[in-house]
Amino acid sequence: MSYGKKGQIALIEMITSVIILFISLGIFFPGFSYHDRWSESLVLLKGKDLILTIDRLGKDNLYNLSFNLTALEDFLNQTIPISKTSIISWSETEGTFKPTISVACNCTEEQISALRSWFTRYGEPFIRVNNRKIKIEFWDTTLDSIIPGTDVLLIWYNESLANYEQSLQNYINDGNGIVEMKDFRVSSDIDAVQKKIFGLRWISKKPGKDVEFLLFRKKPDNSTDIIYNPYKYFYHMPFPLKTIPSTDDVTGCQPNPPPPTGKFSFNNTDYKFYICWPGTSVYFNDTEEIVQVGQQFTLDEYNFSLNYVDNNETIGISFRPEYNFISLLRTKKGESEPPGVAWGVYFYSTVYPGDDNPNRILIKANENYKGNLEMPAVVLNSSHGNRVAWIADFTSNITDWEVVQDDYKSLLLSLLLWASNKGAVGAPDIKLGYTASYINTVNIDMFEVYRFNLGLGYPY
Repeated sequence: MSYGKKGQIALIEMITSVIILFISLGIFFPGFSYHDRWSESLVLLKGKDLILTIDRLGKDNLYNLSFNLTALEDFLNQTIPISKTSIISWSETEGTFKPTISVACNCTEEQISALRSWFTRYGEPFIRVNNRKIKIEFWDTTLDSIIPGTDVLLIWYNESLANYEQSLQNYINDGNGIVEMKDFRVSSDIDAVQKKIFGLRWISKKPGKDVEFLLFRKKPDNSTDIIYNPYKYFYHMPFPLKTIPSTDDVTGCQPNPPPPTGKFSFNNTDYKFYICWPGTSVYFNDTEEIVQVGQQFTLDEYNFSLNYVDNNETIGISFRPEYNFISLLRTKKGESEPPGVAWGVYFYSTVYPGDDNPNRILIKANENYKGNLEMPAVVLNSSHGNRVAWIADFTSNITDWEVVQDDYKSLLLSLLLWASNKGAVGAPDIKLGYTASYINTVNIDMFEVYRFNLGLGYPY
């Protein structure tokens, strides 16, 4: 069959129209395709079932596996098992202390050395709370380039912060906190950063009477109170005290081997103690009392608790309410700073919360400024990004770091822990993965609420 020229043109136009029609139908009326997401749901379901199984296996089992990655991996290998499949697992905690807290320290070499001696034991994790160990690392840093990846910044250096406002703000915007230990001597010390980030203002009033001691301003009203966690940490966090070998013959302690000894210092007094064999009790020389682990005891009319004895090398003692500190707001008699102002006792506390909110005061003096205004020694702030704290420098008159009292060390530790970043570590780089979460609590040394995240996924 042959077509004329016009017929050929018509045929081409018809074929073109059919092609266009098919293409249009494919665009405007695409074919229906159903893809289930069962594999993804199964991964998430497995994660939830695993967490519930761990929790049902026994008391504290979930808590123990939350912070023991080796034990958790062993459990998963026996249950899934992940070592024989392509499943990748990871875990993380949120809302509580990280296993290692990295402190960026804007300090002198001597100060960093002192901090490491206070909070480190032979290079091993030193802080122990709720039966887990927490390592605290101190790293030298500048303020214009704060070490990334650290959890809290300690500023222990008398210089203006005015040039570092953006750097400090960026640091707390990442979820980190700042603790500043500083004495303010003149009004110009309160720069823009002190006002904005730390929430402080200069006050020219002097105390009406001599300051004798410091105390917590109040008990927290509830868990949302800004002082809740620092208050809880100081009164429940076991403070570690190191020991050294001794050859002393201690009545009441088993004689073999000779008990190791150490000292517990507060309010300008050292209390000698011995760890009694086999390492479950402590003898205090001043009271001639043997205290068992978990028992409360009294020294100088203050109450304490013996939380643990660790390998005959360290004991953990926690303070109990109510405790008063020897004042750090006055110095020894001598010429004031700046010189030439006065001769005698002079005061470092010349600041007050900038918003005039006394509820931000954690520690205050037993005497007020003239005009009945409270005199702070520790001020907290969380109104401009994250957790920051100012504490008066309790080492101003100290040349020997070894004589720093344990009560002030414990107070500084409480502030560092409160301010530290408690966010979770990111998940691994995988193609498909889901995280199941569980809110858990523990209350051995102190009450903690945290989120445990268990992730499962596939690398491809």
